[in-house]
Amino acid sequence: KEAAEKMLVSLQVNVSQSMIVGVHVRRGDFLTVESQLLGYNTPATSYYIKAFDYMNSTFPNRNITFLIVSDDPPWCKANLVGTNVITAPPAQPDVHIAVLASCEHVIISSGTYGWWGAWLAGGHVIYFTDYLRGSTPLGKDFAPKDYYPN
Repeated sequence: KEAAEKMLVSLQVNVSQSMIVGVHVRRGDFLTVESQLLGYNTPATSYYIKAFDYMNSTFPNRNITFLIVSDDPPWCKANLVGTNVITAPPAQPDVHIAVLASCEHVIISSGTYGWWGAWLAGGHVIYFTDYLRGSTPLGKDFAPKDYYPN
């Protein structure tokens, strides 16, 4: 938790003046051929843009800062841009989970780190529901109702 707090301070995230929405972007290992064959899937840029739009329309009177934690910061900086978008530097997964947990709301991509960070944060969560492709080795046994709340 202390490392997460230091990261927020170093990024100059003002939690008293802005609603912080954590954004989990996992790409790295899920882009490998092996992961793709197993069924893992990563969101397109459009998923995040729609999620940002949803949060902005859900909280129209709030100053929102989207705080991205990712295993691929260069991709995030190139594809998820805006004056209210901050990409955190690389860190250990536990630090990124703690950062997500400190946010008011969370947008998650694929994987359990984002899921747990969102669960710990509470608030609104936007889930990437195409985490696994259905006809693949992992996807055929995946039960979305056990992973995503109603």
